[in-house]
Amino acid sequence: MAPENGSPISPIGSLAPETLEEIIAFTPPESHLALGLVSKGLYSLCVRSVYSEIALRSPAAVVKCCRTLANNLLAASMVKSFEISYTPFAAPTLSSFYSLIGKALQQITNVHHLVLLVPDSNYISVLTRCSLPRLRHFECCLSLDDTMVSFLNRHLQIRYLQLGTHEKTPHPHTGHPIVMLPKLEYFIGNSSCVAPLIQRASLRAAFITWDAVGEPTEESIAALERSSTDTLNVLSCRRHGWNLDLLDRISTHLPHIYALSLTNLFVTDVVLTHEPEHLEAIGQYLARFTSLQRLTITCVNVWNPDEQSPPQMDEAFDTITAWGAVCPSLVECTLPQSNAVKWVRVCDNLWLPDPAQPGNTRWIWGMLRAHKYPGWDRIVDTLRARVPLKDFHRRLVRLRSKALLHEYETDDEDAAGVAGIRLGGAGWRVDEDDE
Repeated sequence: MAPENGSPISPIGSLAPETLEEIIAFTPPESHLALGLVSKGLYSLCVRSVYSEIALRSPAAVVKCCRTLANNLLAASMVKSFEISYTPFAAPTLSSFYSLIGKALQQITNVHHLVLLVPDSNYISVLTRCSLPRLRHFECCLSLDDTMVSFLNRHLQIRYLQLGTHEKTPHPHTGHPIVMLPKLEYFIGNSSCVAPLIQRASLRAAFITWDAVGEPTEESIAALERSSTDTLNVLSCRRHGWNLDLLDRISTHLPHIYALSLTNLFVTDVVLTHEPEHLEAIGQYLARFTSLQRLTITCVNVWNPDEQSPPQMDEAFDTITAWGAVCPSLVECTLPQSNAVKWVRVCDNLWLPDPAQPGNTRWIWGMLRAHKYPGWDRIVDTLRARVPLKDFHRRLVRLRSKALLHEYETDDEDAAGVAGIRLGGAGWRVDEDDE
């Protein structure tokens, strides 16, 4: 069929937009730019697909993309997620580089998700004239200076905020800027930013870092209590030392939180992770929590953060039994004696290390052989009731029987079967054998 002027109609042009979207969905993303040359309808849809989510990993990529966004209003209007993330060892120092980024940001007015994770303080200049009415999620490595305060106060709809965790120029305690973020629910950043940022907010989760050894905690925890005591579910803290004072303050002012993670930083080569007085003090503070279900307390060597000491399972078992007795709501816990091991309450105050994690099954087997695991029969009955598999109960009972009669063998099928158990506070699962 041809129109009156005799020019043929493209079959593609006659398709409904929904059909064109399906065509685009079934083609690889790298072909979308070429596909957009077929028709105007495909062009607009392909531009949306190509520019909807942008992640730039080098200064060269930043320059190329930002030039396009600064000069192509259609492409800029399609951007929903914009991320710049690279190591700045070769970052440009020319002001025109940051000016170009700023111009691009002024064009992407429909963006919801903005990430500027480059440890470069010059990036603060790109936010000076930036106004993004739909911004909900913002991450950066920048400090809370006057420019950042002005930027945040232009974006009252932000729900998720991450700032630099290392605050080089904190504001004086008596001169905090006023930040209005009434919809803020998630915060990651330095402790010095907490009080000025959450005055009007009701946080659901906070991830806070303290820079210096012995840095005070009163102001941050008090601010959380004032603004978020009824809404805060998750709190993660990273600070030097054993942080008994911090745990004391959290248990006093925020006793209703659901999950707590406490990372203790040390600068020595030897970290004493099982001082009895420290563990006993932690137990006393845990008794104050009314709803705490997940607890993680780990010790990290600052000079070698990836180093993991061998888990001290026997000591960890004694500790988790003591902590579980004073905090009945606790269902999952990671302890300083076993940084990588998750312990799960099975029933009453009987705990198991997650069998899915390497090495835990061997320890469980050894405890059974030595008649040291209390209430094993109750554990079996509880798991059987929660996971009604016909061979599950038989597998666990046989494991205990063999443990009492034989030496441990790494290829034992029953021991391997226990490793198929998945334990978790949100649910329990056992991998069924094929029958």
